[in-house]
Amino acid sequence: EELQRAANIRKQAAGLVRTVMADARLGKAVEMDKVGPVVESVTESILRNSGALLGLLRIKNKDDYTFLHSVSVCALLVAFCRSRGMPEDVIYQAGIGGLLHDTGKALVPDAILNKPGRLTDEEFDIVKRHPRDGHDILLQTPEIGAIPLDITLHHHERRDGSGYPERQAEHQISELAQMAAIVDVYDAITSDRSYHKGMPAAEALRKIYEWSKFHFNPALAQEFMR
Repeated sequence: EELQRAANIRKQAAGLVRTVMADARLGKAVEMDKVGPVVESVTESILRNSGALLGLLRIKNKDDYTFLHSVSVCALLVAFCRSRGMPEDVIYQAGIGGLLHDTGKALVPDAILNKPGRLTDEEFDIVKRHPRDGHDILLQTPEIGAIPLDITLHHHERRDGSGYPERQAEHQISELAQMAAIVDVYDAITSDRSYHKGMPAAEALRKIYEWSKFHFNPALAQEFMR
């Protein structure tokens, strides 16, 4: 029963992310009255049966990766927050952050986003602008909360200070941004992309565990694995 509902939510949420990115390209603000209900639907689906939506989101075709990745990060982050017993209002705001975290990629040329081979240093510099671009876009959204702004700006920061855009180190990165970083990488490495085959979940979790020595909060990485 939940699989059918989850399939509809997946479609609706991916369509919303597509619209948000198209609007961002045109310089339009994000319509929060459309984002909120989708995040509520994702959260309710995970409450009813987390396996349905998370299972469906493991399957992404390469063309829709950018949009479905955002839905996955939303769903995984909601599930992660829930498993840690966080307050409902925080979970909801984290879900919004997950759904909108890659909004800045709207300003990255498709040729770079979907490039099959390795990016040049110049191309990677363009990609690295997306957290700040996304943050700037969301700042124009009147009802946006501090948590989605933080997740959008800081989901590529790393514990050892090697991340971007602000090279924040361990104690500077908020707990939710650290959680979003783990979820973001996990979904990316388990997904088939134009330039690599997704790895199985168990192998991906082993990688997350290895990288937690430098990049991720080890305690949070272990909680995510559980």
